[in-house]
Amino acid sequence: MQKWIKIYYSIVVVCILLYVLHLLFIELIFVLFSGSPNFPINRYEFLYHEVIPKAVSSVLCIKEIFSKIKGIIFFVKKERTKE
Repeated sequence: MQKWIKIYYSIVVVCILLYVLHLLFIELIFVLFSGSPNFPINRYEFLYHEVIPKAVSSVLCIKEIFSKIKGIIFFVKKERTKE
């Protein structure tokens, strides 16, 4: 069971890192192209309306995932003590 918990934590950490890298990539695109006259959106407007709400919702989702993991670990420990 410990093996599966470690695998699950690893998957969650990899997903979090991929999301953070995705946000950094979006920021890099804005840094590179924000001076271009063909770039249609204001950088800060995009961050305020798109990136920040998605980041907040993903943090809340990650918090929910970790609370479920804690519940699973607590349940497994409780079942082991019964045996």
